[in-house]
Amino acid sequence: MEAPTDLFTGVVQFVAVAEAKSVRGAARQLGVTPSAISKAVAKLEAALELRLLDRSARRVQLTDEGRAVFGHYREAVARGLAARDIALLARERPQGQLRVSVPYILGRRLIAPALPRFFERYPALSVRLSLSDSFVRFSEGNADVAIRIGDPADSEAAMRRLGRTQWTTVASPLYLARYGTPTKVAELEAHECLRFVTPAGRARNWTFTDPAGRPRIERVRGSLVCDDGDVLIDAAIAGAGIVQAFDFMVADAIADGRLVQVLPTKAAPGPRIVLLAAPGRISSPNVRAFLEFAQRLFAST
Repeated sequence: MEAPTDLFTGVVQFVAVAEAKSVRGAARQLGVTPSAISKAVAKLEAALELRLLDRSARRVQLTDEGRAVFGHYREAVARGLAARDIALLARERPQGQLRVSVPYILGRRLIAPALPRFFERYPALSVRLSLSDSFVRFSEGNADVAIRIGDPADSEAAMRRLGRTQWTTVASPLYLARYGTPTKVAELEAHECLRFVTPAGRARNWTFTDPAGRPRIERVRGSLVCDDGDVLIDAAIAGAGIVQAFDFMVADAIADGRLVQVLPTKAAPGPRIVLLAAPGRISSPNVRAFLEFAQRLFAST
């Protein structure tokens, strides 16, 4: 017995021949060879035990049996192709759940506030959002896509660049009025510098550009170190000292005057922001939808 897919192929090609009244014309329409059509129709005739076509050197005509089944087959082909198109469309439409892992600072400040626009664009898609700065292991099945700051350690993950951060040094107008505004990097020695503690437990020194425009690490000191960047920014707004953070973390506070940029000509580029996806998943509709959303978001930030 012929497989259902083989029979449907024969039906499609029989209908095309009947409409074109030519094997060659049907072959051109379907993008196959005339011999492939002849074989498919012959298999259909053998399966039905009916002769559907009269073939001559000049043209092809329907037999009486062929005319009897042609109308039914034409309708069945139309419905079958429509069902196929609907299935393909559904497969390409973002839907279901997407597991997303993002760093705390990006999740709170950028991703979560922008998600309503994402859901408005993709109403059939839901997001399971995980806030984490740790290395994401796609092999463990905990995430479909991740955003990370810095180059990824997983060389097998598919990667797309979203943007680059900048180290921005800021302080409150209150602090600067009380202790003065440094105009040189060396003058930071006389100031309270609020430092971030890395996951490795070390207080991070600050990055500036040297006269040649190259990044240069400077040792700074201060009474407060913390493993939460938002806490350090809040402390800086309250007048506790100067802090260096990623540009997107302090953009709003600079815009509304709560913070003032210090040493702006010495600002140095920070690490890249990248989107990572499990191997083989970067082209899936759900991941592609989130990638486009993230690219628009970071382009406008």
